[in-house]
Parts: sequence; C-alpha cells; structure tokens
Amino acid sequence: MDENKKNLIKVGVYLGALIILIVFFRLFGGNDNSDNVSNNKKATETVKEETILSSVEKISSKYYKSKVHVVLDDDAQTIEYEKKDNVLIGNKKYHTESINFINYNENIYTYNEEEITRLDNFDYFDFDKTFIDLDNFKTLIKLDSVNNKYSFDGYEVYEFTYDMRDVLRVYNNINDTNYVTLERKDITLKVYSNNNKIEYMILDLTNVYNFINDTELNEISYKLTFEETKEEDTSWLIEKLK
Repeated sequence: MDENKKNLIKVGVYLGALIILIVFFRLFGGNDNSDNVSNNKKATETVKEETILSSVEKISSKYYKSKVHVVLDDDAQTIEYEKKDNVLIGNKKYHTESINFINYNENIYTYNEEEITRLDNFDYFDFDKTFIDLDNFKTLIKLDSVNNKYSFDGYEVYEFTYDMRDVLRVYNNINDTNYVTLERKDITLKVYSNNNKIEYMILDLTNVYNFINDTELNEISYKLTFEETKEEDTSWLIEKLK
C-alpha cells in the first residue's frame, strides 16, 4: 500500500472517531445539560414561590393596613382596618350595617366627626379572627407546604397547600385550645400577584372551620391584603379613649 492510501485511511479513522465523539456527547452530555436547565428552572420557580410571601413577612406588625372579606357559604362580611401600634382603627360592613370602630386594649369604640362612643356589645368581626392578624398570618405561612404556580385571569397565582393538622397546631398555640385530628385535610392559600407584587390572597379555612365548629359548610374563605404604613403618633387618640 502506497503512502497516499495510508494517509487517507488515517484521515478516515480520525474523522470516524470524531463523529462518534460528537454523537456520544449529544446523546449523553446534551441530556445532562437539559436536566441542568430544567433543575435551574425548578429552582428559580421555588425561589419565586418563597419570595412572593417574604414581602408579607417584612411588613411591620405594628403599622399596617388590611382589608378582609370573608365568605361563609351564603353569608359575607368585610372589614378594613389600620393597625397603629396598639390601636386598631377600621370600618365594618355586614349586611346593611356600616360602622367605624376603634379597638384599644380590647375595648371597642365607634366614632364620627363629633364624638367617640364606647360599645359594650359589639364585635368588629363576627367570624374567626385568628388569621386576619398579621403576626398570626406570618406564623401560618412559615409552615411546610406543597407549592404550585399557574396563571389565572391575568394574575400569577402561587398556591400553597398546608396540612390541616399543622394549621391546627398553630391555631392551638395562638388561642390556647386543644383541637387535634389524625385526619389529613388540605388548607390552601392562593396568592394573586402581578409583576411580583401581591394584589390579594385567599385563605380557604373550610376544613378547619368545619372541624372546630362541627359544621358542614361548603366554603369559609378569607380574601386578605396587608400593606405596611408609616409610624404614627396615636397618643392624642389614646387620651380621648381614656
């Protein structure tokens, strides 16, 4: 065999080996890269799910405002309030009733432009208040959850599913109660956001409410918003309440 043929054979062997290496890399190395991209995407989604609630955790529990709309089957109630340190100022709307209220040291007052009047038999919220309080809500969202994300009606929806047994433990610690069950049921929190800003949240407490009150309601859900406000001196108001 002459020298030219030997050289052609060598080139053919090299090219064949190179093609085999390229095919091998695409079959195996490419999958690894795809897995890495997929894992990175999942990690990014998890981080976003965690950080979407971190904005709530950063709100001061002393100075914030909130709007709560609770639906209990065919009944509903709305309160809007602002927490100013140890004073709660708000408005309750229930059926045809609309009342301004102040809660200070668990004493309830109503007010208008002219006077403040103490109310002895008035509750500013007729349903369970546990998780409309920001501190209590923060404790709830620290629980382990199964997370999901999807789009709905122009919103990014982050859904957090909690085990009712864990929620009951938090409830018991807050209210000094002793509700216990071995049955696993879901409690869901849906966070509706736009451009990573929370617009509102819906907490479905149907299973907890039915268990505690021995009822069989179809729905007991809380539509919630929390927004931090500036620190404000309320000493003048407290003086009027004394």
